[in-house]
Formats: sequence, C-alpha cells, structure tokens
Amino acid sequence: SGGKLALHKCFCYIIEFKWHKGKKTMVNTADKYPPLSIDQTFKNAPHAIKLLNPSTGRKMLGAISAPDGNTSEQYQALLQKAKLWGTKIKTSYLNRFDVTMSLRQGIIKSLEYPLGVSLMDEKQCYNVMVPVITPYLHKTGMNSKTPRTIVHRPSQYGGLQIPNLYTSSGIQ
Repeated sequence: SGGKLALHKCFCYIIEFKWHKGKKTMVNTADKYPPLSIDQTFKNAPHAIKLLNPSTGRKMLGAISAPDGNTSEQYQALLQKAKLWGTKIKTSYLNRFDVTMSLRQGIIKSLEYPLGVSLMDEKQCYNVMVPVITPYLHKTGMNSKTPRTIVHRPSQYGGLQIPNLYTSSGIQ
C-alpha cells in the first residue's frame, strides 16, 4: 500500500516453553528479553516494539486472544457488553418484537463473533448469557426462571431458539 506500519499499535509475543513433570507451560518472556527495535525510516531512529507475556490477551480483528489460551480478558469484554445491553433493554420502551430483533440481530451476533478463536468454557458462556436472557425474558413477558433448555430449544419444538454461546463456540 506504500504506507508505514503504525508502530504504536504493534506488539510481539516471544513464546518459550518450560517443561515440568512431563507438562509444558509457557514462560513469561516480556521481562526476560529486551523490546524489539524497528527502524522503518532507515535514519537510525528505531522504535521499540512492545513485548507481551503469552498470558496477555490483545484485541485482534475483534477478538481478544492470548497465545496460552487465557480467556479472562475476552470473557470480561463479553460480560461487560452483555450487561450493558441488558441495562439498556431494562430501561427501554421497546416492544416485544423490537427487543427480539435487538437480541437476535444485535447482541447475540456481537457475542458470537469472537467465539471461534476463544476458548471460553461452558460456565463462562453461561455467565455471559445471564445478563442478556434475564432482561429479555422480563421484557417479553416471560418468567425469568424459564428453564434454559426451553430458551435454547428450536422453535419447532416449543423453544425460543436463542443460541447457546457454548454451542456456538463449538460450531465456529
């Protein structure tokens, strides 16, 4: 493209393993090695590229991932997004149809997007969906204690057909 790298946005992981009792773990390398220097002007003005530990997640193409599989930052980001949506729905004047459209075309798609590269477990996915499903059920006139099997079941079997995030992550 002829453009320069945005060096202030660049970062690097150095992956190093340590074996202990037959299991390998990733070593924190950010403090162990100096930052990488890049000079894209060829004028002896190097720019330091930040080194990150393998457990540190970074947002890349809309998903927060870490080389060692740490999902805590992705989980917190999705949980915050779900809580914000739930708060907005609780205080809105939307009707049942509009709330359902907001759920299906807005928040669910937004929560599902990063799951293909995330390794979130079933409990994390469930916890992310709680602040979404509860206000949705209230707003549509249903009991918030409705069994989740009915919430996630296809409509042809009498369910609400709301995707289960853990199942969506497995599909992706």
